[in-house]
Amino acid sequence: PNRRRSYRFFFQRKPRGNCAGAMASSEEPYKKFFRGCLDRGVYFAPNAYEICFMSAAHTDGGLARAAESTTESICALRGGTGKNSAGVFAYP
Repeated sequence: PNRRRSYRFFFQRKPRGNCAGAMASSEEPYKKFFRGCLDRGVYFAPNAYEICFMSAAHTDGGLARAAESTTESICALRGGTGKNSAGVFAYP
């Protein structure tokens, strides 16, 4: 079957719920997230309001690397210290 997957990142404290809520998302955290991922070798859409797509061209290894980079970037946004001794990302 032909399945399409798209996703976006929202950076806000309250659930978005609707279009107005989505438009209230802050662009500044997204810019930092985008730069953090790019510095780690993962490219997402540069604009906070663009949609990302996944395709069959993405390998399991590439997706795992993207997930790790995404987690590291979000951890950095939250002031995290990286992985703890158990290999789990630590947040303040």
